[in-house]
Amino acid sequence: MSSPPPPPAVAGRTAYLALWVEPDEPVLVACPELPDVLLEPKDARLAETLEGLHSVVWEMVDRLNIVAPSARALAARRGRDAD
Repeated sequence: MSSPPPPPAVAGRTAYLALWVEPDEPVLVACPELPDVLLEPKDARLAETLEGLHSVVWEMVDRLNIVAPSARALAARRGRDAD
């Protein structure tokens, strides 16, 4: 199985998460902002950086779970179109 192609180029500072169910049909969703404690952890304690990392990872999971039905619908539509 080959790896999926890169997502479409998007101008701007927003990073996107891409979810593929079918090659060539990514569903994009904005990546959550990183907490300050992860960007500049100068005086942060380990527990604070761990909490920041935990929160951003769960936010990514939540966002991908929201768009998963759309990705599956695109894949199903593509399967019907091929018939």
